[in-house]
Amino acid sequence: DALVSPGMSGGPLLSAQGEVMGVNTFIRSDMQGMGFCLAINRVRDILSLLRAQSRHSGAEHAGTQGDVWLYNDRFNTKQRVAAMLAQIFEMGPEESERVMMEAHRSGRALVGTWNKEDAEAYAKQLAEADILAECTPTLPMASDGD
Repeated sequence: DALVSPGMSGGPLLSAQGEVMGVNTFIRSDMQGMGFCLAINRVRDILSLLRAQSRHSGAEHAGTQGDVWLYNDRFNTKQRVAAMLAQIFEMGPEESERVMMEAHRSGRALVGTWNKEDAEAYAKQLAEADILAECTPTLPMASDGD
């Protein structure tokens, strides 16, 4: 059992050991706030499918860029996360507030897209500061003909 609060959708469901068990999806308020998540094995299956589709999309930048995602994190204060975003990404107060509130509302927020090496370095800096974040390959946008 795990408590899933509003605003945690899209964020990871972690075990007591910090292992990702799933991804929080939604809460049913009409069912005493019961929360639901996708099991991590299902998430892996979906990611494999998306990666396979991106390999066949013909996008010239597939795999060369990375997205840095910030996750809703109840263990850090808004001030601390804002300070880290400002320090690492040179964000101003409005931009860091926007990113933090998006992560709060939906469970995660896109901080930005950079070349893969820079994105991985940014995600590592956040992790070293105990901020819940990850770097994922940038998925190509589908063309109008698809």
